Amino acid sequence: MEEIIKPSHGPRFARRVPRRVARIFRYAGIFFLMAVIVAILVLAYAQLRLSRNQQEIAELSQQVPDEPMNVLVLGSDSREGLSPEQIKKYDPTGADSKTGKRADTIILLHLDERRKKAILIHFPRDLRVTDGAGNPTKINGIYQDGPGAMIETVQDFTGLPIHHYVEVNFAGFNNIVDALGGVNVYFEKPINEPDSGLNVPRGCVTVEGDQALAFVRVRKIDDDFGRIARQQLFLKLMMEKVTSAGTLLNPIRLVKLVNLFATNVETDAQLTVGDMKTIAGRVRGFSADRVDMRVVPSSGAKIRGVSYVIATDSQTEALFRAINEREPLPDYGRTGISSIEPADIELTLFNGVGVDGLAKSEAEALRRRGFQVKGTGDAATFHEKTTVYHDEGFEDKAKFLAAIYGAAVKVKPENLVVETEIALVLGQDFSEGRATPPPPPSPGQASKGQKEEKPLVHACED
Repeated sequence: MEEIIKPSHGPRFARRVPRRVARIFRYAGIFFLMAVIVAILVLAYAQLRLSRNQQEIAELSQQVPDEPMNVLVLGSDSREGLSPEQIKKYDPTGADSKTGKRADTIILLHLDERRKKAILIHFPRDLRVTDGAGNPTKINGIYQDGPGAMIETVQDFTGLPIHHYVEVNFAGFNNIVDALGGVNVYFEKPINEPDSGLNVPRGCVTVEGDQALAFVRVRKIDDDFGRIARQQLFLKLMMEKVTSAGTLLNPIRLVKLVNLFATNVETDAQLTVGDMKTIAGRVRGFSADRVDMRVVPSSGAKIRGVSYVIATDSQTEALFRAINEREPLPDYGRTGISSIEPADIELTLFNGVGVDGLAKSEAEALRRRGFQVKGTGDAATFHEKTTVYHDEGFEDKAKFLAAIYGAAVKVKPENLVVETEIALVLGQDFSEGRATPPPPPSPGQASKGQKEEKPLVHACED
């Protein structure tokens, strides 16, 4: 009996496999091509929108291959795009609107891809610089002469070329922060500051919208350096949120972010969407310890009745020289670290107890430590406690010197007339050995005796 063998489905199935694989690859090729076309169209659209907010700036430098990129980022106090209610909230008296547009925040972003390092340097708003005519002025006022004037000033001050320019106003900042859902900040105490509108409880708070702008702008809760520290914290938290959310790996989110950026900022005409993606990609590729946030080494002073922030020349030059030459950075400019060194202090030293040779011998000891002692003499009155007297606006230097001696700090009385801004009067506590000064602090470090205050705000704990 003839055996009937039913045909197996195996060969037929085997014949179908190549066809299915071919079909999959064919569709995959179509999808890939569509994705490429969509990406090109979206980027072209983003570039078109970006070009509407661009301007030609002749002062920009041309970046050369393998050279770090320097981007000047300005936060303008322009009210364009804000509602009347928001404008009134940010400027209740209307005083700011009468002074012209100013640079509310000034940051130099230095991106070194070869070293995988990013440096953000804040410039205090009241930093004393010279304008185009050689007159002293505050750096935020330079902006009234246009972005080109600001770029020239920063290039002259730092010795670094500026390759790109980015400006964001109040409304743009609000839109970008809101798109990210705000950031979480921990407040050590509740704050209600009517002029800025900042009103938050103690604890971890999601800061967004109007509160975010108030948080980075308010000055009355601390000082300009505290304000810079808050801005640096906010930037750090925003960067962490963008990268942790996978924004730069998600094409949809990336396009949304680029599009949002393109419509809310003004840039130089040379900055393309591709450049923006490159910058974002570089920053994302840097680990947290590769993003170094600094402030121009400086301290407050009052000159002819005007409050300025004065750069510490030796430290500023050392910091920007290290950046320019791609060397390890000194500690100068780190938040919370003193920007004052002994060489920055000129003083007159007085004997306040009548002990022969006391002022002269201590003056020589201070000179060996780097202080600029310009003269010595006898005090008009007896001093039980060693005291540092200072001109108005030079309290920081006085505190630095006083911390070494454990001395009192006071504004100069009218009858104390000396050419230097600081006068040190040695008291009985010094002559009896209770105020013997320890070795001076290392360059760039906080002086011994200065209390390290707990920051008012910091990141929320996980």
